[in-house]
Amino acid sequence: MFSQKQRETLLLIHKRLRKENFYWRVGYYALVIAGVVHFGFLLLFLFLELYLLACVNVLSVLVYWYSVFGLGLKTLENKGEERLIGWLVFAELIGHNVIATYYLGAGAGFQYYIYILAALPFFISTYSMPVYLFRVGSALVIALFLDLNGFFEAPKVQIDAAVLLWFSKMNTVIALGALIILFYLYLSKERKYHDDLIRQDYSDSSDMDHESHTSQKREKELSKSKSRNRNI
Repeated sequence: MFSQKQRETLLLIHKRLRKENFYWRVGYYALVIAGVVHFGFLLLFLFLELYLLACVNVLSVLVYWYSVFGLGLKTLENKGEERLIGWLVFAELIGHNVIATYYLGAGAGFQYYIYILAALPFFISTYSMPVYLFRVGSALVIALFLDLNGFFEAPKVQIDAAVLLWFSKMNTVIALGALIILFYLYLSKERKYHDDLIRQDYSDSSDMDHESHTSQKREKELSKSKSRNRNI
């Protein structure tokens, strides 16, 4: 699947990622996994003769490919492109899963992936509050609309009910697994932040105690010196 040059690029990216923070590394590897998963869906849709969805998956694979080998590598070198990666992934997940839900129906469960978009902004620290609210709010509104609107209930293509059931189970497991992992990472992030605050408070307190002890020691030495001078 990867050429020699691409494998060398991946190794270079892997080495540079070691210098990044934990959540940047998780996000980058998630892009690689998402690209591989979408390539798998591409083959699956071709096998099921769902050619329109296969074409959509070609675009999705190209988005993740560009995010990993283009923008991702550029970001590791110079920074500043992570916002564009975030928006590309946002648009891909919205567009791809709206189309999949339209053609295969809400019963196939592709709209579940849009709920994940509501959790992703909590791991991106470069967005302003209005952008946070827009991304979370729009993802939830679109996902609920696809879930509750009867227009998306029935599939628009001929497909076996057993295949739809398999899609539903698979997408439910993947989406829930992703949300559980994100929730765990968020709790870990909050716990680390809390521990860092405690360590900082302890360090500040220790510094103040040390300064106080040093000041008291100086005052005692000064008092002894004055006493000796009076005795002389």
